[in-house]
Amino acid sequence: MKRTARVAVTWLAVMVVGLAGFAYFGTDEAKDVAWDNVSKPFVGPPGVIPWSDGERGVLASLSLAALGNAPLDPTNQYDGDPLAIRLGHQLFFDTRFSATGGISCATCHQPARAFTDGLGKGAGIGFSKRNTRTLLGVTHSPWQYWDGRRDTLWAQALTPIEDHNEHGISRTEMVTAFAAEPQYRSAWQEIVGSPLPEFADVNRFPVEASPLGVADAAAAWERMTAFDRQQVNRVFAHLGKFIAAYEAILLPGPDPLEAYLKNVAQGQDEPIAKFGAEAIAGLRLFVGKARCIECHNGPLLTNNEFHNTGVLSAPGELPDRGRVDGVRLVAADPFNCLSLFSDDNTCAELRYRRSGVTTIGATRTPTLRGVTVTAPYMHKGQIATLAEVVDHYDFAEEALVGHNEAKPLRLTPRESRHLIAFLETLTFGMAIDPAWLAPPESGRNRSLISAAGAWARATPPGSTNAAVYLTLSNAGRAAITIADVESEVGVGMFHHTREVEGMAHMDHLDEVELPAGGRVELRPGGMHIMLMRLTAPLVAGERFTLQLYPTDGEAIEVEVEVRGLTWLPGE
Repeated sequence: MKRTARVAVTWLAVMVVGLAGFAYFGTDEAKDVAWDNVSKPFVGPPGVIPWSDGERGVLASLSLAALGNAPLDPTNQYDGDPLAIRLGHQLFFDTRFSATGGISCATCHQPARAFTDGLGKGAGIGFSKRNTRTLLGVTHSPWQYWDGRRDTLWAQALTPIEDHNEHGISRTEMVTAFAAEPQYRSAWQEIVGSPLPEFADVNRFPVEASPLGVADAAAAWERMTAFDRQQVNRVFAHLGKFIAAYEAILLPGPDPLEAYLKNVAQGQDEPIAKFGAEAIAGLRLFVGKARCIECHNGPLLTNNEFHNTGVLSAPGELPDRGRVDGVRLVAADPFNCLSLFSDDNTCAELRYRRSGVTTIGATRTPTLRGVTVTAPYMHKGQIATLAEVVDHYDFAEEALVGHNEAKPLRLTPRESRHLIAFLETLTFGMAIDPAWLAPPESGRNRSLISAAGAWARATPPGSTNAAVYLTLSNAGRAAITIADVESEVGVGMFHHTREVEGMAHMDHLDEVELPAGGRVELRPGGMHIMLMRLTAPLVAGERFTLQLYPTDGEAIEVEVEVRGLTWLPGE
């Protein structure tokens, strides 16, 4: 028998056996699985269906380009302050503010894991009660924690300090340790504009005193005068605000989804590198049949609301009451928006918070940005993989407490694979200079400005000028002006090319302004950096550096790649 005939007979036998199995299995689910297994060798990647105009609008709403700038937090007067951001960065990584001297905010919020820790429950001095949430885009949420028990980012930053399972130190220990560091005292003076209070007198400020501490610490707190307690609380609140100023710049950056959405916006619906046909089919399910977008919407892929989705309890634990307890706890928080330590008491979210039976068992919808590195999933890390998450929503069983808002998806196995393929494109990227993701003592220069994709064309014989193109981003919460540029290969300045009566005109620019949380693209035919009087020709394949100088802050160094003389972006 010829080989082709044997292959045909073999596949025919597989089909017959598979179809027999398909007929044998009685449930719809079993038939779906049987048919999926039989048809898999014969079914190629899904076809790409062009997106409708309405669908394009929905997809545009998921792009990071639509994120915009979160308004400055009115409860935190230091939000957006570059000096506060730098001090907050130091505090975030400082392990001295813990009972063991080895725990910092970064212990659980690890930058390499999208500011999570890879554990079911966060581990500091002990184990916390819930999974560590990512900090990506956290400034855009009106609530913090899974149950929303804090209503500002700075109030949340204070909570782990006194938690005996996390940092495990008292309120007076925190402010005393901060005040003992000359560098921190100097930074306080520069940011706040007044000297930091003294906390060295142990008779006035006991080493361990806190209203949340053990009996001895609580008693020591009560023995302090009201004035001294207020001094401690004020400084403590400020430290939370500095940390929050840093956390507010932690925004997600481009990923394969973002690259595909950019193409769709330009009318190009076909697969691209790292976003294939299965991912496109999964995206169609995400915004359609699977209804994921009902909760995971917007550029951060979350509505930041509270939902009960029937996630089973961790083994040996009672069901989590979720938001119903969070509502009570946020109202009682001495550092909430309505407190004396808040810089604004408008507090619409807190005043008009939703409560009642619908909040029983509800937890806050997490962002899906960077979801490939934030496992395990759900509020107590009950689910290990993205495939299991899809299975959970596919069946949507009854909740053990409250009411499960999710409805069974009834996906076919093939559809589940497609949805997983889409989720796997949500890789971890950051929109800020990598130096902000490492401890400040690592020696790396920290700037709120970052540059990407810097390039210049090789110069033709005899040319002494060259243009540099790049994208500049501002991670800060206030506009930054770049006033000068220098390079060892030539004299740098900013130029802008514009067309006048069909002719290209080049204008000199004194400065370039980067909007708060925004970016500016320097590209051919627009703004660019012009290098004059080159010291040597630019040769394709070589690299050189230039320095950008903002009017306020540290300079940044940019590496520029020299491309071919005829190279165009996108090639």
